[in-house]
Amino acid sequence: MSEPRHLPCTIFDHVVWGVRCGGGKLRRGAIALGECLLLFTSLDSVYEYLNGCPDRDAEELHAVVFSRNRREFGRRARQAAADGMIGALLDPRAGEGEAPFLRFARQNA
Repeated sequence: MSEPRHLPCTIFDHVVWGVRCGGGKLRRGAIALGECLLLFTSLDSVYEYLNGCPDRDAEELHAVVFSRNRREFGRRARQAAADGMIGALLDPRAGEGEAPFLRFARQNA
């Protein structure tokens, strides 16, 4: 995983994409801290990822909208955190294992 770096918050004002598997769940990645969603800041970056996935057809991977604006992103990120996701890897490339990491806020008990 890359060193953490500042991510411009303006990316959340636009469509953020995810990859849905045939089973209906969003594609996830694992880092030392736990499981993360794989999210993409453009449709081009989603398809670059999908084109590099050898399991694309077998897993029925396809691009889906994760959020359309900052408010929806926050809601979806909170739900993902409640489901056990610790954050997201943004614009990962298939097989490379490096991507900027966005930690989701911890849920208050």
